[in-house]
Amino acid sequence: GIWLWVSMLTPGATQTYTATGPIVVDLGAPRYVSLTVNGIRAQLPGYSLPYLLSFTSTPASGSA
Repeated sequence: GIWLWVSMLTPGATQTYTATGPIVVDLGAPRYVSLTVNGIRAQLPGYSLPYLLSFTSTPASGSA
């Protein structure tokens, strides 16, 4: 697929990304990542191996 953003964050840095379709996030070491999706903190595995997260959007309530 196409890479939309690739970078290494320094400790304490943040990155915000907004998407309207499905995305995959490849975390190099989820043990050292804090992830929040739509205001909800995600529970990530506590290991340092690469980990793929897949996200899909859902229609807003009341939309057709």
